[in-house]
Amino acid sequence: METVDKIIQRVHNGQVIDDDGTWVSINKRIEVTKKIIDRLSQGKVLCNGRWVTIAEARKSALFGATNH
Repeated sequence: METVDKIIQRVHNGQVIDDDGTWVSINKRIEVTKKIIDRLSQGKVLCNGRWVTIAEARKSALFGATNH
């Protein structure tokens, strides 16, 4: 029950779990999410750890597929 109480307390304190499984403030998570949405709305995607245009990502995928 102690673990559940800790989780409830963190949520009451405005914390959430991020993509890495780390507790962060909800404000930080909202900030990160807005940046992701902004990049996606610009037509960019995350490819190999970099934000690139969809066309670049497709070229990368096609190039990678032909070199296996």
